Amino acid sequence: RNLAVIRELKEARPDLVVVCGGFHPSLLPEVTLSNPEVDFIIVGEGEFSLPSLLRVLDEMGRTKTKALPADGLQGVWSLHNGKMIERGRSTVVKDQDSLPLPDKDLYYSYNPSLKKLYTIIASRGCPYFCTYCNSATMNSFYLHNRQRYYRVRSVDNVMAELRVAKERYRPSQVMFFDDVFASKLSWLREFNQRYKEQIGLPFFCQTSPLIHNEESLELLADSGCVLLEFGFQSANPEVRERILNRKETNEEMRNLILLAKKKKIFTELDLIMNLPNETEEHIQQSLDFVLETRPHWVNVAYLQFHPKTPITRIALEAGMLNPAD
Repeated sequence: RNLAVIRELKEARPDLVVVCGGFHPSLLPEVTLSNPEVDFIIVGEGEFSLPSLLRVLDEMGRTKTKALPADGLQGVWSLHNGKMIERGRSTVVKDQDSLPLPDKDLYYSYNPSLKKLYTIIASRGCPYFCTYCNSATMNSFYLHNRQRYYRVRSVDNVMAELRVAKERYRPSQVMFFDDVFASKLSWLREFNQRYKEQIGLPFFCQTSPLIHNEESLELLADSGCVLLEFGFQSANPEVRERILNRKETNEEMRNLILLAKKKKIFTELDLIMNLPNETEEHIQQSLDFVLETRPHWVNVAYLQFHPKTPITRIALEAGMLNPAD
């Protein structure tokens, strides 16, 4: 879909410079650049690389910028005379607090109804290595450069953004889009007190069962958490450990669901179907677990294979995929 839009734009405006970034271009740069409509890709995060690219484009133009040597623009890859020029990975922003607060005025001007739910991330990445997830792949991607992909903003920085959002956009709810919200209890304790005092809006978040207990759930409830989404994916322990590389137990997940419900938090449970080597018995175990624990909401997704994730290799070995897929 993205390429279809890009092609339409290029047909209308051949002079446009197209820059692609994100998981797919970062993990499959050669595939992305094989499309002639794509001028540049950002490999890794773009906070440093994209501004550098824009400055050089202003100075040199598209053709000369594409021809820069491998050490010319870190993290910016391009094709020149049919050859891909690899310029390494972009540097991660280690200090997330150093980034400016997001300005969403233009975004909301096109659809003012979106102001009702303010979206924010308090951390970037995930500390875990689940086999099916892009975040885990990016962990490995940056470990190659001895850089840590998972980073957490300070509570002070998060509060600063939310105070501006509350005054400027007047939302009625907040959605934290972190892969794993509140991974450290000390962070959550500070967040609890300050969020209640300074923001006071109901919020949603998703998190991992590995990092929570009765105290953390009490803090979330007291802060104003009204919906808590847990990744679980399968109730079969062997599938979770061997196929998904997830370490929580059924008992831990069961206790957290019951505790969250007791604390009046709307509880969502995520499951994945169509896993490699999955059987009807595995699916039935997940259904039985749902019937036993009764989360308020169950989100059942079919497995999607993302570039260079370990589960893709597992599916190939199981005959679920072939190399052409």
